[in-house]
Amino acid sequence: MELKKEILKNKATLFKVLETLVSYNSVENKDEEGTPFGIEVKKCLEKALNYGEEFGCKVKNLDNYCGYAEIGEKDEILGIACHLDIVPAGNGWNTDPFTLTEKDGYLYGRGVSDDKGAASAALIALKIINDLNLNINGKKVRLIFGCNEETGSLCMKHYNEIEGPFDYGFTPDSEFPCVNGEKGHIKGTFKCNDTAIIDIKGGSAFNALCDKCTIKLPKNSYNKERFENYLKNNSLKIERIEEENIEILTVIGKSAHASMPELGLNAITYAMHALKDSNFDDQFVKSYCNLFDLECLGTAAGLNCSDDYGNLTMVNGVIEQNNKVISGTIDIRVPVSLKTTDIVNKLLNTNNLLTITVDSYENALFYDENSHLVKSLMTAYRNVTKDKKAKPSISGGGTYAKSLENCVAFGCEFPNNENNIHDANERVKIEELFLQVELYINAILELVK
Repeated sequence: MELKKEILKNKATLFKVLETLVSYNSVENKDEEGTPFGIEVKKCLEKALNYGEEFGCKVKNLDNYCGYAEIGEKDEILGIACHLDIVPAGNGWNTDPFTLTEKDGYLYGRGVSDDKGAASAALIALKIINDLNLNINGKKVRLIFGCNEETGSLCMKHYNEIEGPFDYGFTPDSEFPCVNGEKGHIKGTFKCNDTAIIDIKGGSAFNALCDKCTIKLPKNSYNKERFENYLKNNSLKIERIEEENIEILTVIGKSAHASMPELGLNAITYAMHALKDSNFDDQFVKSYCNLFDLECLGTAAGLNCSDDYGNLTMVNGVIEQNNKVISGTIDIRVPVSLKTTDIVNKLLNTNNLLTITVDSYENALFYDENSHLVKSLMTAYRNVTKDKKAKPSISGGGTYAKSLENCVAFGCEFPNNENNIHDANERVKIEELFLQVELYINAILELVK
């Protein structure tokens, strides 16, 4: 009970830290004024380190790629890796995404779940360990603030080059109770210059479903009624502007993280399938629909597969047209027991009407449930929540665990929650933010035994 009281005692401080971090629009803006990821990201990192110093931690800034706050003295290091960068705010917010807003037991703002909320909770966890002089056996507990998780994790590459690996740790950037495996990940692009589409633009992040897509078409080039009915029947909205020789269509869907496409409605993909259904005779539209299916399972491309831990998912997050060439992103999550290279080869040999390029890929990550790291984190979770039935899970999302040795994801989202990560109105339940602090403290104490 002493720990819970101490957490409540730090409520105002926790809210202040999160409010400050959320106020920075820390979307990557590469090489801005000599910074690796942009001025706002740099400022957010500096503020997080300032708080760490204020709470009695030693802090270090690693060239604005990342930084850390740590307590303890011994050489053995327990690492906790959070990130301060965010995906673009996007459309559809009911509040200012960069002003922390409390409503009906929730806190709203971009990053409150991914991942500034976890970073704030972990900072308060270190503060409380210091304030209560809790026993960490003299070992170092290092809270790392990354600045490039959403767009490549170069920050962790930089960390490894300078500091080397820590001994064991976790990243609170996925789900509780513990994620012992992460799917393989493929990032690619497609291009096509054979189209009657005049212009198209949609999406703001490769790893999120597009919530708004705008298309310019020649007037009377498709069946309007079929197009509108197709979208309405699938719960998407449409806005139309008619000019002398063109029509401008805006399709509005619902964003979601690319690893959980079942939570969203991809405006690009539904728009293309609606055009195909409405007799818009176009090689690009046909080719697109042969690559991306509405369920985001890779079925149209012949890539659909699964294992005991989940399905392959395949998402187009961003699309645009320049000089009559349409290009877009491809995001694929590969089941943990399958070879990512096999899916890469199949992707490159499909749909020859589009030029497909694989930009990068990562193999899957998997730790046995009986490993010391996973067992310790599960013990901490069960002790705090009293949920004895909870089991570790496999995630489609990629975290810093793939960039760091002896690391798995632990938190920050609780089971059966929808916190609108990568979507409008991102939120975190206040009582669960407090629970995060308690869980991180218990996880630290369990791991340093």
